[in-house]
Amino acid sequence: MKIAVMGPVDSIKRVMGFAADESEFNNDVELVSYNAFSLSDSAAMFAKCQRKVDGILFTGRAVYDSVVLCNNIDIPYTFVPHNENGLYELLATHDLSKYEYASVDSLDYETVKTCLRSSPIKEFSVYPLKDFKTEKDYLQTHRDNVRQHKNAVVFTAFSPIVKQLTKDGTPVFRIYTTKESVKSKLNELVLQIRNKKMDNSKIAVQIISLQMGTQRVTRTNSMENFLAFENQLLPYLKLISGAMFSYGRNEYIIFSTKGLIKKSEAQIEFFKIIKSSHFKISSGIGMGTTATLAEFNANKAIEYSLKENTSSFYIMYENQIIDGPILESGFVSCTTSNTDAAIGKIALATGLSAICIQKISSLISASDKNSFASDELSDLMNLSKRSSRRILKQLVDGGYASVSGTKSNVGAGRPQNIVKIELGL
Repeated sequence: MKIAVMGPVDSIKRVMGFAADESEFNNDVELVSYNAFSLSDSAAMFAKCQRKVDGILFTGRAVYDSVVLCNNIDIPYTFVPHNENGLYELLATHDLSKYEYASVDSLDYETVKTCLRSSPIKEFSVYPLKDFKTEKDYLQTHRDNVRQHKNAVVFTAFSPIVKQLTKDGTPVFRIYTTKESVKSKLNELVLQIRNKKMDNSKIAVQIISLQMGTQRVTRTNSMENFLAFENQLLPYLKLISGAMFSYGRNEYIIFSTKGLIKKSEAQIEFFKIIKSSHFKISSGIGMGTTATLAEFNANKAIEYSLKENTSSFYIMYENQIIDGPILESGFVSCTTSNTDAAIGKIALATGLSAICIQKISSLISASDKNSFASDELSDLMNLSKRSSRRILKQLVDGGYASVSGTKSNVGAGRPQNIVKIELGL
């Protein structure tokens, strides 16, 4: 399998070096580096690599957030977090006795407080990562802090900030990820990729029904349109390696695999057919471990599509979860044609991206619930707990969610709020 390692070049080298020491990564795992020196590089690097690899390992939180919250990623991914071990490593290997104040980014306050407890540094300021903040924002904050405090030192996870502060003559140390974190996350990503490959090998069946107006048409009264439609299907069938058969006078059945039919390129191609066809196209895609189960689910899915006034398609998965109607962008629509405008309104009110809101809407639809604690949202959306807390807070602040209760944590730690999300879509 091929895994992209995305982040600053020095972080990539550390990951590559750590992975080279582990025998389990030498046989069937190929790591390919994609250097994203700054957050502005992240989108370009992601676009360059996502179709060429089986998974992505982000080497830092900032690059990870800038890509994940702004893109629909359909391959496995994870990130190697900066944690207290990276800061402890710096404290253990450098003489910091002359410093009285520290300016620290990327870690949370409690972590920094614990790490510096036994150090000579008695005062410090902490700036955890926040979405939509750039390296320039953190750099300026560090410069202001150094200017206002004597004997100041900076600890940062950003390579560009190390470079700039070194030019300024400011004492600065880079917080790196540790070997243990790299190994753990690589193992996690490899497992995700293997599971996805097994999942994608499941059978997919697509049923397509053609209608003109409110009446089902026959080949005899619209042969030319039928032939045009069948020709339009050819590129789509090639993309999904599909086998198509006539399913009736005006219906078709296609056999493929879950992995191929769920690819965004395939969905885009199918929407081209929908847009250019003379017919109203209703379609249902079913997934299953057997062809019989997949066809059963496809019939269930098309029942939803046939109720729509316009061309549409739905997907029913092997666990009986139904998604749809699917939008051209590949995301699940909630109910009406005004969904995009409503999502834009929510995005403006909350400061969240439209893609993030669409993902939350899809999650609510799939899970049949709209109340989540931050750790639950973190697991379901594959985000950090910090990001999930931030998302819930912005929804509450924007008026699209409210705190409905609390959840006690096992062991130590304060209870988590349970947040009820009400998008109104």
